[in-house]
Amino acid sequence: MRADQYSLRESVKVKARANYLCELCGSDQKVQAHAPDGNHSDWRDGVCLCAQHHWEQHLDMPRSLFFTGAQQPYWPNVTAKALAIEFNRHSRTIIRAARKLGIPSGTLLSPPDKERIRLLVVRPGPPVRHPREPYQVVKGKICPECGSKRVWSAGYSLPIKSGERRRRALCRDCGRHFCWVR
Repeated sequence: MRADQYSLRESVKVKARANYLCELCGSDQKVQAHAPDGNHSDWRDGVCLCAQHHWEQHLDMPRSLFFTGAQQPYWPNVTAKALAIEFNRHSRTIIRAARKLGIPSGTLLSPPDKERIRLLVVRPGPPVRHPREPYQVVKGKICPECGSKRVWSAGYSLPIKSGERRRRALCRDCGRHFCWVR
């Protein structure tokens, strides 16, 4: 399945329509949406299956794909991930807001409660984006490909036979990884 064919919102609708229960065995553990005809752009025929039955439909795929990371609902009628996509926030932010507002999990999320969450997590104006820089600046190094001085340490060094250590770096302009002896 290609990423552009898969729709999280549609799969949530399929699972909600089945009340988050496997349509073959009735299990509520690790439920997943399955498109029986293989058409991931039209979910009208989609069925809700537990991980075991979903894997049985795709025996040519690794079993681990179906048993890891299955998104379970925080509320029976909507997942925190679906609200996070709608509000352009992280799912942890949605769950923390619900806890702060005293909205219990496991019960149906009402429209007024959804609005209270939205008011708490969505601020007026564009969403705030904090730049994350996982690397540290390396002073005095130049990228061998583009000549940029915006070189960042990739965070680790590798020992070589002579006892010296090679440092790994990343050029922020061209994206090239390279090493040098420290």
